Amino acid sequence: MGGKGSVSELLTTSAATTPDEIALRTGDDAWTFRELAEWSGRLARGLHDAGAQAGDRIAFFMPNCAELVAGYWACFAAGLTAVPLNHRYIAADAGRAISHSGSTVVIAHPELVDRLAPLDWTELGVERRYLVGAGRDGWASFDDLPASRALEPVALDRSADAMIMYTSGTTGNPKGAVYTHDGLRALAEAVRAEYGQAAGVVQLLPTPASHIGAFSNVLGGALGGGPTVLGASADPDVVLPLIERWRVELMQLLPTGLDDFVEADEHEHHDLSSLRSVTVGGDKIPMDVHHRFAELTGFEVTEEIGMTECSHYVSNPPFGKKRLGSAGLPTAGHEVRVVDHNDAEVATGKTGQILVKSRAMFDRYLDNPSATAETLRDGWLRTGDLGRFDADGWLWFMGRAKQVIIRAGSNIVPEEVEEILYQHPAVRLACVVGAPDPHLGQTVEAYVELESGAAPAPTGEQLCAFVADRVARYKVPDHIFVLGELPRTGTGKLNRRRLETQVTADLAST
Repeated sequence: MGGKGSVSELLTTSAATTPDEIALRTGDDAWTFRELAEWSGRLARGLHDAGAQAGDRIAFFMPNCAELVAGYWACFAAGLTAVPLNHRYIAADAGRAISHSGSTVVIAHPELVDRLAPLDWTELGVERRYLVGAGRDGWASFDDLPASRALEPVALDRSADAMIMYTSGTTGNPKGAVYTHDGLRALAEAVRAEYGQAAGVVQLLPTPASHIGAFSNVLGGALGGGPTVLGASADPDVVLPLIERWRVELMQLLPTGLDDFVEADEHEHHDLSSLRSVTVGGDKIPMDVHHRFAELTGFEVTEEIGMTECSHYVSNPPFGKKRLGSAGLPTAGHEVRVVDHNDAEVATGKTGQILVKSRAMFDRYLDNPSATAETLRDGWLRTGDLGRFDADGWLWFMGRAKQVIIRAGSNIVPEEVEEILYQHPAVRLACVVGAPDPHLGQTVEAYVELESGAAPAPTGEQLCAFVADRVARYKVPDHIFVLGELPRTGTGKLNRRRLETQVTADLAST
């Protein structure tokens, strides 16, 4: 399995060199590299025999599970393009991504499948649907999909599409970040070089493998020939026993997960002596959490910066001396610049936009040449984030040029939530802003101005319920403040900056 040029060669190489080493653990189940390669090879043939052809796109709507990982490898082996869907999507979110990607096959997990019930599969162009476990209601059984033998290797050009990951971007419309086989191979090399996945080195991934962070470490584990423990969630009640049971050395968390992890172990101590590195990305870590984590483990947490389009491009050294509060140093295979509005590099200590160049980046936005041209210029990825280099070459994150709100590591576009609020007949104007939060990084807060004479006038709680029926839960505002009039700038535009300043005081008074 795994034709020349395919990222699936990472798995088949480990299956050939260390066939009996554990590749993947979920719950009480485990697969060696040989077993995982054989399973995904039979899945590849099963998809092919059912009509999927090289270049077709396969959407996965799944939590962390072995079937998701095997499905990815099956796609790579067969020349299919994997399209992971955020496991927190509601039907409308999933439908947009499925339609935009042109996915003809959808593979779902029974824990999530009921969310997709409102979708019109014929209208979306979906030809086949598979459900992990027993099939039902138009869903065939994914468990019956593997053929009796693996698919013969499919030769691929390294520039062929391998994966499409969806990210909100800055416009509120979903953008599909396309990775090629070459990009994913380079990503695996960068991750392994940075974090040291190797035979016998156990890594725990409790964050979603449908996101670039955990997925990149799945690749690094395959390249390094080491075992990956895929956690069902980042809940400390799940994570802490897994560390003890499997003697985990490497782990990845989101900032909120780290906070929960520290608090849980402070109350009920666990054996964390096997841990050597815990990496956290997605947002800033409060300094008190830094210090409490170090007291528990004896080492400092590793902060990093990444994005869907470029995974982790800056990181504190996982095993070396760190500079707490900084984002770290450019990671293996990545060049990083900080520039002004003319793309000229700024002086040390000055703030500018962060640009990144690497083979391990996305190739383009699917069917969106204008966004691609805006984001990728002369091979440099314009992150939209602000930073500064200190005199020793450490990068310090200084904020976001974009208005994206990052709540618990998830990107939320204000315009998307505002568009939902505008669907309410009583809402005249809406403005969504982020508020700093020590646990979540940011919360989602909204301000609305009602139509004159709206009766009955909805309360903030009622508007929150209105939004909750129309978007994924993590995008729903924590509070909605109803004002007589929203502030404007001198040109008559909504004064978002004033509301961003005002929100802290308004929250304090609630």
